[in-house]
Amino acid sequence: ELGEALLKLFHLINGDRPAQNAACGVARYNGGLFNPAAHPEIESWRIGDRSLANVLRQLIFAQPPARDKARQLLISTDETIDYATLEVRQLGDIYEGLLGGRLVPDGDRLTLRDENGKNHRAGVFYTPDWVVEWLNREALEPLLEAIESSPEVQSTLAARSDEKRKDNSFALAVLRLNLVDPAMGSGHFLVRAVEWLAERIVYHPTTRRMTEQVVSTGERRRSRADIEADGRIAVAGGGSQQEAEVAYWRRRVVEACIHGVDINPLAVELAKLALWLTCIAPDEPLSFLDHHLRPGNSLLYARICELRRLPGAADASSFEVGGRLTDALREAIAATVDIEATASTEMELVKQKEERWREVTARLRPFIETANDWAAVLAGVSLDPYSYRTLAAFRLAPGSLTEAERREAAALATEFGARRDPVVQATTPFHWELAFPDVFFAADGTPLPEGAAGFDAMLGNPPYVSTHTSTGAAGREALAARFGYTEDLYVHFADLAFRLLRAGGTLGFIVSDTFFTLAGKQPMREMLQGHTLLRLGQCDPFDATVDAALIVARKAPPPPDHRMLFVQARPRRLADGTMTRPEEALPALPPLAKLEFADSADGTRHGEFRCLRLHIVPQALYTEAHKRAFFEPRPATLALFRRFNEPVKRLVGEWWPRIETSAKFAENREAIAEYQAALRPGDVTLVGLVA
Repeated sequence: ELGEALLKLFHLINGDRPAQNAACGVARYNGGLFNPAAHPEIESWRIGDRSLANVLRQLIFAQPPARDKARQLLISTDETIDYATLEVRQLGDIYEGLLGGRLVPDGDRLTLRDENGKNHRAGVFYTPDWVVEWLNREALEPLLEAIESSPEVQSTLAARSDEKRKDNSFALAVLRLNLVDPAMGSGHFLVRAVEWLAERIVYHPTTRRMTEQVVSTGERRRSRADIEADGRIAVAGGGSQQEAEVAYWRRRVVEACIHGVDINPLAVELAKLALWLTCIAPDEPLSFLDHHLRPGNSLLYARICELRRLPGAADASSFEVGGRLTDALREAIAATVDIEATASTEMELVKQKEERWREVTARLRPFIETANDWAAVLAGVSLDPYSYRTLAAFRLAPGSLTEAERREAAALATEFGARRDPVVQATTPFHWELAFPDVFFAADGTPLPEGAAGFDAMLGNPPYVSTHTSTGAAGREALAARFGYTEDLYVHFADLAFRLLRAGGTLGFIVSDTFFTLAGKQPMREMLQGHTLLRLGQCDPFDATVDAALIVARKAPPPPDHRMLFVQARPRRLADGTMTRPEEALPALPPLAKLEFADSADGTRHGEFRCLRLHIVPQALYTEAHKRAFFEPRPATLALFRRFNEPVKRLVGEWWPRIETSAKFAENREAIAEYQAALRPGDVTLVGLVA
């Protein structure tokens, strides 16, 4: 009976039986977490009351630690858990604990297992709040500064009347921003971005009041109809006006600005939950997020312009995708605009958004299937150009084929699908332009200009692990074909960022700092130095043997004489034995204009804020460095750099090809001996030339 009661509660929360919600006075939330169509096995399972009651007790009351992989034998009921204080950090812990797992029948029990019988936690590090807050602020602030200085906002601020100054010009411009986390996990970066942007909107002088609380009785009685007639959003009473305004703008930001992708479907669901908890409002349904939070492999994708021919095929084998794609994109963009423009204050509005998005997804499905064909070939599945064109016509324009051609194409789809589908399921490609068409295409379905297409900001903490240990053979082959190389995953995500950002868009990543000096990571250093670095730093925020780097960059060539800020945020042991606390200092770091720096003779500037070491240096310093290495530019380090950088570069250029292997050293022994004889005390040389 307890299980049946829970199922009824799930249906009540899901809102699929409106009469019951009305009778019980419970809002229809309809977030999808309890959707019986998405989780049919829960409807069919029957669990005994005693077992289920023990599970609920462990969810309601704090429990003593259990041994690893052991059942909880002692169930405490002494201290209840306060779910009102549930934070995104706890959701991150849940995500890490459940990563890759699902409940499956195991005899007469349900057991949490994944496909390999173990947890996939390698390379997953939950990002502390202090890092997320700083990266978000530093990456998003330049975008808001541009909005603030725009003619629309400046003319509004200059208006004389309060009515004209309150036109929401700043807020509406913020809602046009597109932010993305391509490996979102439990949504930590996205949650903090929503909170930060909504707060900036609420307290901006151009933002007008949007909500009003329903007052049921008394002289100040205001019904929902009264409030809506005055052009405001009616909200339930009980909270402050400020809380209602913050909740309203958070809901607008989350549906308009926020995008996230993760290869693990569980991460997508937990990210939705985290964002719902951030934006939840009394008596209002949960925001519609399916259009912007999606499962898939961010690194494996096909661009629409690439679908005209197979990967690596000659131009002669190409075909035109046709006008049906433009029509489908136009419809998808119109639906996205409608979803983003309307606040999800009523269940029927959410239902309309769901239905509209379902229709749009169906229209785009043939193009997604063709893109999956293309991605499967990229991953090594064989298909000749003629067959690819036949399949594309069958999926995209079946009316253009004769009856005989359709029968041939259907047989081909069956045969190729048997080889394609396992690879697509294993690699889960995510086709960015088809998933988020409004980011890359204009309202009429035509491509946006080169500099305008793409996201305004990409944020996150991508996986650090090697592709050789984390990716199957098909995935590695596809990754190598997609990027032209295989590297640690974070390198590919950084590359992806500059591919998907619009011109002038910003990147805010925390990654492993192995790219600072390792020879094999020089291409990443060159990629970063080809854009405008705004912030670069080092920190140790993880309980793991991973030293991390903080990167904030703008997708644009660095201006002449561009200077960047280097932040050293690693903890240090002080003379009294205590450790510094960068987790307290970094979030409080003020704007550069409010900091004091000491000038040095070489043009660099050095300062401190609490326990942080700060350096303002020319970005060109790193492009001039041997192998373009990054390093903290402390005065003593810079002195060594000025003394040795150029001599080492010359020596490596002249001698390294002759000594890089023992065989080459032996071939050039006579020239090396002559060089050694010419050395004088104080000369700079390479260890390999004299050892």
